[in-house]
Amino acid sequence: IALLDDDDWFLPGKIQKQVKALDNLDSDIKICVCWYRMIEGDGSFIEKKYTFEKNPSLQILWNEVIFTTSTMMFSKKLWEKLDGFNETFRRRQDIEFLVRACAVGEAYIVNEILCERLMLRRNLLNDMNEEIINLDLLKTSTRYIYENSNPKLFNKTTDVFNEIIFRLWIKKNEPIKAVSYMLSCGRSIGCFKEAIIRTLKNKIHRLFKKAI
Repeated sequence: IALLDDDDWFLPGKIQKQVKALDNLDSDIKICVCWYRMIEGDGSFIEKKYTFEKNPSLQILWNEVIFTTSTMMFSKKLWEKLDGFNETFRRRQDIEFLVRACAVGEAYIVNEILCERLMLRRNLLNDMNEEIINLDLLKTSTRYIYENSNPKLFNKTTDVFNEIIFRLWIKKNEPIKAVSYMLSCGRSIGCFKEAIIRTLKNKIHRLFKKAI
């Protein structure tokens, strides 16, 4: 099964090369993705090239690798095992699906740019509240994968998400909500010390760039 978003397109050979990659995997529960190119409105582009390490699900959760819906091809058995996308998500359904897919199946990257994605303004997320809601939902994937098998890793990954959500509230100029969120996580402000320092540094850097 291959999926294609309406603002993406496959490059020649994508289907054939991913089918071949899947055929070379031993498991029936399998998925492969490919490198891709993001094209901006002015024609400039960024090439996205990643590699999977020992734990692809964790790399995805920590935003170390980012693959879109259109880069994926997977077996029907994987789709059935996972019961498709989690439709409680308004965004990031593909990321959440990929996290679960890599946790239960064999995963492979075709190291070639086989897909292009057009970055339109409508693709950009303007509603910070919706982003926060989806990040909270995405944390359920860490519970699904790690809570029982690796509690330490689950706690560490949850901390990463908490920090991201904290920084989003700061970015939205809602410091009270940011602090409230911190405390609601049952963590002291000291636990967010590095996040606070990084956020302040970024704000100072942006102010400095504006000044010059």
